[in-house]
Amino acid sequence: MRQFSDGWNNPHLWLLAFCGGVVALRFFERLPALPAVIVALALLVLCAVRWRWLRPGAAFLIGFCWAVITATTVSNTTLPAAAEKQDVVITGRVVGVPVASGERQRFDFKVERFEWRGRDHPPPGKIRLKLYQAQPLIRSGEQWRFTARLKRARGYNNPGAPFNYETHLFHHRLRATGYVRAQPPPLLLAPQPAHSIAAFRARVAGFIRATLPDTGRAGLVTALVVGIRSDMTATDWEVLVRTGTIHLVAISGLHIGLVSGLALLLGGCCWRLAGRLPLWLPAPKAGVLAGLLTGITYALLAGMTIPTQRAVCMLAVVAAALFFQRRPFGWETLVMALAAVLAVDPLAPLAGGLWLSFGAVVILIIGAQRARTSARTQSLPAVNSLALAHHPRHPPKPPNPLRQLLAKLGAWWLIQLMLLVGMAPLLLALFHQFSLSAPLANLAAIPLIGLVAVPAGLLGLLLYAIGLEPAAALAFHASLWVIDHLWVLLEWLSAGGWSVWRQPSPPLWSLPPAAVGVLLLLSPRVVPARWTGLLWLLPLFSTAPATLAPGEFRYTLLEVGHGLASVVQTRNHLLLYDAGPSFPGGFDTGESIVVPFLQQLGANRIDTVIVSHGDNDHSGGHRAVLARFAAGRVLTSVPALIPKSQPCEAGQRWTWDEVNFQMLSPPPPSHARTHGNEASCVLKVASAFGSLLLTGDIGKPTEARLLESGFDIQADVLQTPHHGSKTSSTAAFLERVQPAVSLNSIGYLNRYHHPNRKVAQRYAQRKIPLYNTAEEGAITATFTATGITLQAHRATDKKYWLHPAKQLIKLHRIPSLRHSPPLRHSNDRKIPTTRHSRTVENREPTGDHIFFDSGISLRLP
Repeated sequence: MRQFSDGWNNPHLWLLAFCGGVVALRFFERLPALPAVIVALALLVLCAVRWRWLRPGAAFLIGFCWAVITATTVSNTTLPAAAEKQDVVITGRVVGVPVASGERQRFDFKVERFEWRGRDHPPPGKIRLKLYQAQPLIRSGEQWRFTARLKRARGYNNPGAPFNYETHLFHHRLRATGYVRAQPPPLLLAPQPAHSIAAFRARVAGFIRATLPDTGRAGLVTALVVGIRSDMTATDWEVLVRTGTIHLVAISGLHIGLVSGLALLLGGCCWRLAGRLPLWLPAPKAGVLAGLLTGITYALLAGMTIPTQRAVCMLAVVAAALFFQRRPFGWETLVMALAAVLAVDPLAPLAGGLWLSFGAVVILIIGAQRARTSARTQSLPAVNSLALAHHPRHPPKPPNPLRQLLAKLGAWWLIQLMLLVGMAPLLLALFHQFSLSAPLANLAAIPLIGLVAVPAGLLGLLLYAIGLEPAAALAFHASLWVIDHLWVLLEWLSAGGWSVWRQPSPPLWSLPPAAVGVLLLLSPRVVPARWTGLLWLLPLFSTAPATLAPGEFRYTLLEVGHGLASVVQTRNHLLLYDAGPSFPGGFDTGESIVVPFLQQLGANRIDTVIVSHGDNDHSGGHRAVLARFAAGRVLTSVPALIPKSQPCEAGQRWTWDEVNFQMLSPPPPSHARTHGNEASCVLKVASAFGSLLLTGDIGKPTEARLLESGFDIQADVLQTPHHGSKTSSTAAFLERVQPAVSLNSIGYLNRYHHPNRKVAQRYAQRKIPLYNTAEEGAITATFTATGITLQAHRATDKKYWLHPAKQLIKLHRIPSLRHSPPLRHSNDRKIPTTRHSRTVENREPTGDHIFFDSGISLRLP
């Protein structure tokens, strides 16, 4: 193959430029205008015909244009905004394998006809639906007619979250989500094709489910054989994540490569016994074709998901190199494979799997070159030593099998260590953690899974396909037996507190030095001062979150849909107020949103956890949070539901870093206790730089009691009571609190229609901006000496495939106010609070700002 030094006409340089163009779109906040990109491409191509040095630029622009065309096509295939949450009639076909969980079914649906308000409209492409009933049973390939309610594809947008569902939906071309209405009932138009691959996968999964014991490891067999992972338990997922072996259940490059390699060896051996056929096609080439066909077949049985598509593209490039007798494992082949992957799926850079898979291949290539360099260095003996070794009186010693085995194990262990060092920066950037136990776990797991469990499972698949079900059951049991014995080691490794390194996500500027450090550490021994690579890695681990001064504090309202999860930070302390909902299907906002956010802050413990009341949308995620972080204390209005918790009561107070915390409700046991929403823990946080009121789900009765309690309930920032329900935010309450801004945690197009229209009008009449997480993502209010800064995560984390912040809050600053002397409670003169003497001026907005007579200016759209 040509080398990269061949000049501007090198096709590998063009392919690399093409890949750069596709990847470049990943970092755009808005999609460029497609006509302008096409015109620029045409001009550059015409110039490149004359000037060779422009040809890589033309290839770059071709890749960029191809990515823009794909992204624009996906973006334009979307649901009309007016049709959201309306009854629509959709006709289409089920794609993929539906997932059933109790009485709920989830499946992807390719819409072929879209009817709304009695008229046909352009279909929104592929969508994701839920059916909240066990019957009728939805099967892959069936054609149905549903009445459904849909909304545009959206996901939660929070800082620190390693997984963005909205990005996942866009990458998989899912342009809407929704649920099937029970009435009118779904109508089956065409049954499942009898000989479809999806139907066969579903039958195999059902056979494995019925044959093997009902354990999570049986779900692992299903995942390895046909790529269906819905039967795996959350506990087993956690074990795989903590040991760095989660890649073993994703049928991608590793599995397809191992299976293709075995097929290549077996195919070549069998072809040599085929009489005169090797004269027509050499056995090595026949083995390559057998390996390629086997890999493609395995990918089809696994559902041909996006990771398997990437693996098939890489396999095809390597197979072509082997077939035409080129070097299959080198930088040129890697560039060709990357170009093939990005040509097939220009949206692949949105997924972390692309970076991880090719990053691992890069590390392996570097390791192979390092081994070759070391071997050449060590194979240069003196001439007399070489002659002595071949002298008849000194015959060479026979190889020692034990020493050879130890050498191979040492080489395998070195590969795992290289992958740990090489992949750590990428894993920290994408997931904010990496497994320290991964080398030891993969040392045993990859050979046992790839060379024993997977072949046994595929043998069972083959036996099942030809009708030998008893023999297939034995093969599946053999695969499970291997996994069960491996699981003892994995559980032991995952149980150690040292198994996972977690930290805040490193800044982008630390990744290039980390890449230099990795290259130095993985370089051959002939490179001097390789240990200096550790110094280049230090910025990756030495970052720390920005600290607050005494008296300053930060409030973050996370986006958890219909629910509440928020965090208050002072200089040295942390408070969690509610942890969001958890759902029967397994999604837990405490685990998926709150825990990653706290990890991003660098937290090791939570000083105080407050669970305002017992409703799931506020309390469901607390178990996952408390399982991950130690808590100094837990306060709640439902102590009977949370072990080792204390009741929250009006009058409780404490001070952290010159920031005062005071509980205003519910009343102590000596008074009449409330229940349900009205028992929510109401907390006021105040310092010399501003105040915050957290209200949970209180309604009119508690608001009236707070007005009569004698507490100072005035606050600059108000967490909207009960998500803006019509039973809350009374006029008298808002007049007393006088917030400069109110922050509301609600779900996008939530079924409760929060905030209520009259409540929203109540805020508007008082010129109180009402921002909500459904439109802004997570919202952060920082209270400092220079004022109160308001920031929305959707506005700061702009990407062309994400919905923008509706009101476009990026950075609002409320100037610091002068404070009057502390207001004391009528029954306790020692409660330090703050009060701002401020009245809202009753005037209409001027331009794009709202002005208050105290000097507050808030920018509005």
